[in-house]
Amino acid sequence: MTVRNTNFTPTSMLSAPRREPGIPNWDGSKILYRVQTYTFSTHKWSHEIRVLDVQANASELLDDNPKSSSPCWVGKTDIVAVLRSVEKGRTELRLGELTEEQSWSESSYVAGVFNGPVANLKIREVGHNRIAYVVSGPAAPDGSMYNDQEAPKPRSSGRLYKSLFVRHWDSYVTAARQAIWYGVLLQRQVEESESSETSERLAMSDPVNPLKRTGIESPIPPEADSSHFDVSPSGIVLVAKDPELNQALHTKCNLYLIPLTDFTEGTPAICAVNVPEMEGAMTSPSFSADGKKIAFLSMVQDGYEADKNHVFIIPDVKRPSWVVRKTILGPGRRSFAEQWDASPKSVKWSQDGRSLFVEADHQGQNLLWQLSGSPVSTSTPQKITTEGSIKAFYPLPNGNIIVSSSSFLDPSIFSCVTFGDTHPDVKVLSSITNKGARLGLHPTQIQSFWYPGAAAEVTNLSSLLSVRASYSTAPKVHSWMILPAGFDKSKQYPLAILVHGGPQSAWNNAWQPRWNAMVYAEQGYVVVLPNITGSTGYGQDFVDAIRGQWGGHPYRDLEHLVDYIQENIPYVDPERMVALGASYGGYMMNWVQGHPLGRKMKALVCHDGVFDTSYEVATDELYFVEHDFEGPWWGGDPEVIKSWLKWSPAHHTKHWSTPQLVVHSERDYRLTMSDGLAAFNVLQARGVPSQFLTFPDETHFVSDPENSRVWHETVLGFINERVKLPAPTKGEDSEDAVMEPGEVSWEESSRIVPAQSLEIEN
Repeated sequence: MTVRNTNFTPTSMLSAPRREPGIPNWDGSKILYRVQTYTFSTHKWSHEIRVLDVQANASELLDDNPKSSSPCWVGKTDIVAVLRSVEKGRTELRLGELTEEQSWSESSYVAGVFNGPVANLKIREVGHNRIAYVVSGPAAPDGSMYNDQEAPKPRSSGRLYKSLFVRHWDSYVTAARQAIWYGVLLQRQVEESESSETSERLAMSDPVNPLKRTGIESPIPPEADSSHFDVSPSGIVLVAKDPELNQALHTKCNLYLIPLTDFTEGTPAICAVNVPEMEGAMTSPSFSADGKKIAFLSMVQDGYEADKNHVFIIPDVKRPSWVVRKTILGPGRRSFAEQWDASPKSVKWSQDGRSLFVEADHQGQNLLWQLSGSPVSTSTPQKITTEGSIKAFYPLPNGNIIVSSSSFLDPSIFSCVTFGDTHPDVKVLSSITNKGARLGLHPTQIQSFWYPGAAAEVTNLSSLLSVRASYSTAPKVHSWMILPAGFDKSKQYPLAILVHGGPQSAWNNAWQPRWNAMVYAEQGYVVVLPNITGSTGYGQDFVDAIRGQWGGHPYRDLEHLVDYIQENIPYVDPERMVALGASYGGYMMNWVQGHPLGRKMKALVCHDGVFDTSYEVATDELYFVEHDFEGPWWGGDPEVIKSWLKWSPAHHTKHWSTPQLVVHSERDYRLTMSDGLAAFNVLQARGVPSQFLTFPDETHFVSDPENSRVWHETVLGFINERVKLPAPTKGEDSEDAVMEPGEVSWEESSRIVPAQSLEIEN
């Protein structure tokens, strides 16, 4: 009998609070955050902005308006600013002070209104009694703020495109472009309506778009988040795609510095910073606290979004041409210890400007590291955290760091890092689940192991290099393993193998609202999450090795994984194995289906996966497939065409025979609906037991909680039936939540009778 954790179902996972990273005030005594929670009984979201008193370990509600976002502190005060969407597509900037006499909602007021939708609010003290604000928002071609609700509506629905992009990620591209907007908050005397007394309030100056008519777009879509720009007393620094290149074909970015003295300049100069030899993407520009230095991340290769990020600094903003590389560029050209082969995701300065902090994947974790901020230092980055996955971090003036992270067991953890004489100390300040206990989960369920992968097949180093598999460490693959509740090693359990997307990403020790391994474990599976060839956190060679090898090394890694499990893990039933994956993981399901490993599986689940690699000419970011398949499909090079077609699952459909669920949604412009329909058509035509689930309103991800519950119930129902596990527990109101076209009720079908039964005897 399988012991199941009835406390942790898809419904309870989707109902868990979704807390955004915490933002500390200047001394770390309070942490500001936004949290969203979905309640299935009411079918509604709740949205709250709260502040955590660290010492009291208690939080206070500030704002429960569902249209409020981007909370932040105003300097070294207890004033909290938020953005709030209002009628006619506009956005208010609201300010309120935390006091014992009044709630934030009672004290808050409108400091100004933006004539359009804006986000990513940042507020900084930039001088004596001078406070600057910066937001991002769409700009019309003339540089004014774009407001879709007030823009003229054409009588025709036609769209004419003369260059790429046509679509990007989940929407059609319009003439509006992302822009940075800045201004100042000025003290003004305001008369109180009830008492006729006057008081001082901050008021917003009109926003200025410094990118007007420059062709520069920042923040960079589709994320368009706050990691693409920063503000300080020296001005604004930002990264943007090179405006001279087609964004669908290139990843090359430029770094721009906008020097500002009082943030009232109407047409400021924009300085393009030359970064020699860096032709790839950029991110995370960050000023030092005093605004005198800049750090940022940059890649070497144009067109390769998973290239290694390198840390750079500009030691003096008044000399922006002085750019210093802090991390490895390549063999023989190193600027600190070569054993640190990681690719940072973000970078920030310590408050004293002496150190840099970066987050980077490392063997299934996303950790925080520290390195010297000196332009001449060669010190090795030191590991600050040891487990979990960093979401955000904020260095404080006292030297501490407030960190937001997650884990397999907890969707949100706030911690404080302090630095002792020997090593950093990490203290948990707030946890949503108390290491999983509130959801019936336990740390002992989380295991991991290493096994020989595809690289172990090659013993000759030159051969290894020739197939781009020059692993910098031992040729082994790391895998997480999640055990079910009530695990008994004397019993056997079905196995669920989850293959991650990317493909250049990883299964990290992080909470996943879409592919949550604990959900499968609590159904009664042993869940394995292998970080196969192409995964991040195991050295750049391991990431690069997937180029031209989509169905090669990673597939053999999976074959070796199954062999290893059968030989070394006796509590897995080899006759009850299933595999699931999304995006590249979905591609791998279609590839496995056409190869011997597919015959070992009782079921496969392909979510938004590739059916035919030639279809990927219809994707949005063409540079991605052109890099991974070693060139453009349209270039006429027969070797490149061979590389594209070699790894196409469509060429192996004669072997498709394992039951498969296909999921594909209509607003996925990354991998178009044709891939999902083609896979399902083939399965049905071949008579393979199969189902097709689609959502007309979803994208590459299924984000709506009601849709996600249907997704989970459909997926679990499909695989559980085939490994003899009970059907998943459904929500009380989920029976009629999904339409099943073509189903005929018994009452209707009983009206159909044989023709001879209607014959009339003469």
